[in-house]
Amino acid sequence: MNGNILGALALVIALIAAVFAGASFILEEEGPIGPIGPTGEAGEAGPPGVSGPQGDQGEPGPKGDKGATGPRGPAGADGADGKDLEPNEAPHIDNVTMVGRVCYWDDWMFCADINDPEEDLMKVEGYLKLETSWLPYGFIEGLMGDHIWIPLFNEVGYSDTYCFNATSIRDAIHGEWGSVAACHPISWRLDVMDGENFISEEYEFVACECCE
Repeated sequence: MNGNILGALALVIALIAAVFAGASFILEEEGPIGPIGPTGEAGEAGPPGVSGPQGDQGEPGPKGDKGATGPRGPAGADGADGKDLEPNEAPHIDNVTMVGRVCYWDDWMFCADINDPEEDLMKVEGYLKLETSWLPYGFIEGLMGDHIWIPLFNEVGYSDTYCFNATSIRDAIHGEWGSVAACHPISWRLDVMDGENFISEEYEFVACECCE
């Protein structure tokens, strides 16, 4: 009985050894791994993914440089004439003295009645025309032309009589400055301005030594 058991064990051990030996033989006899086969065709695209959440708004970018100035556009059409919402009548100049023939040695009183129909505030200016040929200095004519307007008065007021005594100017013209030929025409000017009107009138007189 014992001998049979021992024999059976010997047989089992021999079989196990044979199995390992065969396995080793099989591993040793296995050939090399073959090359990788060709890549297969790409599969169909999957459905689009779900959009992700919108990101935060970015900071404003820097301001760009100023562009070049464009060409000037064509001139527009002329506008229509305006409508005078408050017509303004011009002042009237009446009763002017120092016109015509005057005595040279009388007082030179320049006067005029100025009346504004609407009683506007006015600016009144008077000027005497001094011809540079009356003066003894020839270079003055080259600098200032053939005449100079000397201010007589410059006033602001309403309808009234405006006067100026120019006797001292007469004496200077005929004495200190130069001389005026007898009965030579002398001009003076009166400028009147109100809110909308400008009137400039020139008058002429001759001054003789005798008025007869």
